[in-house]
Amino acid sequence: MKLRIFLMIGLSLFSNTAVIVQAQGLKIPQNIPLERAPNLPGPKIPGGIKPIENRPKNVRLVVDEIHAHTTTEKTNFLGIGNTDDELYFTVIGGSSKGIINIPRLSPPPPQDYFSTPPGGTHNNIELIQHQIEQGKSMKAIVTAADQDNAQLPAIVDLAKGTAEALGAIFIDASLSAAAKEDLKNGAIKLFNSIGANGDDPIGGFTVEVINNNNTLKATWTPGAATQMLHSDDTSATFKSNGSKSDYTYRVSIK
Repeated sequence: MKLRIFLMIGLSLFSNTAVIVQAQGLKIPQNIPLERAPNLPGPKIPGGIKPIENRPKNVRLVVDEIHAHTTTEKTNFLGIGNTDDELYFTVIGGSSKGIINIPRLSPPPPQDYFSTPPGGTHNNIELIQHQIEQGKSMKAIVTAADQDNAQLPAIVDLAKGTAEALGAIFIDASLSAAAKEDLKNGAIKLFNSIGANGDDPIGGFTVEVINNNNTLKATWTPGAATQMLHSDDTSATFKSNGSKSDYTYRVSIK
């Protein structure tokens, strides 16, 4: 005798369960959790939507910690004067998704800088939030400096000029050997220009982040007045001593 069973499988409107309804006398448990429901068809991707692995990958570049062993500011021979740095970052870069141009990254006004005494530490400073297309990369130049005498419009012009000069490199799929050298030289020029305009450059780095099959991998390079103490595919630690300072900082991609 052939047993004919008709089943209807649906989704409850009010719970994350599969509702299985019996048609002919066979006892089947109701409200089976979706993750345990047998042989449910997987989700179909509507036409025109790219598979997840081909979508752009979100990336965040973060200063996990920056510590000032010695600041750029010094007291005079009488021990009078300010020893705190007014720290900020200049961040320039981009990818095929667009250009990144942040002339001055700092807390919002009225303070508009990271107040940093000798021995001071800051944590979890987000520098960049961007997207990288599959098989392509994001490049960035990051410079730390102490606000001193430079006016913001001058820093804005410096950042804009650097972004325009290196724009083709930023949006290229990946860096050639010549492009890497141009990026390094651009970072050094920005560092020197910040000093020439009256602020105290501390140091910085460049980074290239590649999206390979939805996995991010970073390549780090120390900038002017900076040495790299450690690096791997997702993080790096640097030591900078520009403007007679001594800073250590750890950065990572997330």
